[in-house]
Amino acid sequence: MSEAGIRTIDTFTYLSDEVGGVGNLGFTKQNVYNYIQKERRAKIETGDTNSLIKLFKERAIDDNMFAWDVQTDEDDYLLNFF
Repeated sequence: MSEAGIRTIDTFTYLSDEVGGVGNLGFTKQNVYNYIQKERRAKIETGDTNSLIKLFKERAIDDNMFAWDVQTDEDDYLLNFF
C-alpha cells in the first residue's frame, strides 16, 4: 500500500477495519511506521546516497542559492534529503 502512495495511517486504519479492530491486528501503529521506515532505508544504497551528496555539493558550489541538508535517525541512517 505504501508503494501505491497510500498513507501509513490510512493503511493501518484499513487493516484494523478488515480484522474487526486494532486489538485484532497483532501489531501496533508504531510497528507499522517502524516497518515502513526500515523498508525505505533498505532501498537506499550507500553508493546512491554518496552520489547524491556529491551532486548536491557540486550544485551548491555553482549556485549559491541552492541549499540542501540531510536528516538522519539516532543510528545515523539517512531519513530525508532536503
